[in-house]
Amino acid sequence: HIFTGMITFLFNILLSNLLLLFRKLNNMKASHFLAILAALAVVGSTNGMTFNFLAVWFKRPYKGPQLVVEIIGADMNVRANRFFDFWSKPDSYVTCRHGDTDRRTQIEGNTYNPRFVWQAKMPHKSNYGFHFEVMEANVVKGDNVMGRAFLDIKQVKEMIESGEPALLSMGENIGKLKVQLSHLPNKLSVSTFQSTPLMLDDAPQETGLKNFSSNSDMKSI
Repeated sequence: HIFTGMITFLFNILLSNLLLLFRKLNNMKASHFLAILAALAVVGSTNGMTFNFLAVWFKRPYKGPQLVVEIIGADMNVRANRFFDFWSKPDSYVTCRHGDTDRRTQIEGNTYNPRFVWQAKMPHKSNYGFHFEVMEANVVKGDNVMGRAFLDIKQVKEMIESGEPALLSMGENIGKLKVQLSHLPNKLSVSTFQSTPLMLDDAPQETGLKNFSSNSDMKSI
């Protein structure tokens, strides 16, 4: 009740100041200014300035379980993916979807072997798997899916417990994607992250994760 009262009080002050400002704006109608203000309240940011003050005021930190998702890189089959870009090698990025949360890496240009070395935290829903898509960025024709990979609930649990990355197959002769999942560190004084290899053929140790890909997928690329 105290929080609601404070919000109401601040809103009334803001509204009264806006009404005074409307009266002073002779060259602009109050309705036009109100429309601009409402648009700024919805728009995210422009030139580094955040206008979406409603989202900033009312957003609260996520208190549930979270995981750190690391997308190390991909090795795409040249023959299967050469038609995405006739003039050069593909420009690619990876999307990760878990439950109702989406993340995406940066774009790595002109390569069949992108090394994203990308990390982000995501809310962990224990009844959902992780869906990955390697996308080809194309500003003319629109982005295209180059390959897909999926981690089911059991694989996610085994992967977190093992602490080892997984080399996921995106389909026969399509390519491979290397990812890792780990818990969010509780204390920054204890390092939980290891150095990330830039070579996907640094195969993870035997962890019993038999369903991630075929035996041939786990060998050197």
